Amino acid sequence: MGHLKLPEGRKIAVNLGVDFDAQSLWLGGFNRPSPSFMSRGEFGAEVGTPRLLALFRKHDIRMTFFTPGHTVDTFPAINRKVFDAGHEIARHGYHHENPTPIGRDTERRLIDLAFATYQKHFGTRPTGCRSPYWDYSENTLDLIEEAGFLYDS
Repeated sequence: MGHLKLPEGRKIAVNLGVDFDAQSLWLGGFNRPSPSFMSRGEFGAEVGTPRLLALFRKHDIRMTFFTPGHTVDTFPAINRKVFDAGHEIARHGYHHENPTPIGRDTERRLIDLAFATYQKHFGTRPTGCRSPYWDYSENTLDLIEEAGFLYDS
């Protein structure tokens, strides 16, 4: 097992990440596209994320934003600010889809769709991922490996 070397005088380490789902959580994860739920996602993108960026900037913190492709396509300006601030953008599905009921080809197509989105908006492809539903199909881990991700959270 590895050992974490903490800075002098420190006793604990904390790892935080951001799931920047916005509206995709309500669309893909919960199939709740009502105005009430969608407004929650919009608030997160347009109000919550700028607040987080200001907080992280104030404390000179770099984060990983696990961001569905749909969120990048729907809110490109705030995602550009996340990227330009030096935060990592990692894959979190395209529609925040549940991978367990979908077939291998569909799951792979959604990974590729997310890759195309990240390439279009950031000119790069993520090296990390987090399952959009915090669950896996029987194919997910093989697809993560085939896609060349360096890590899965």
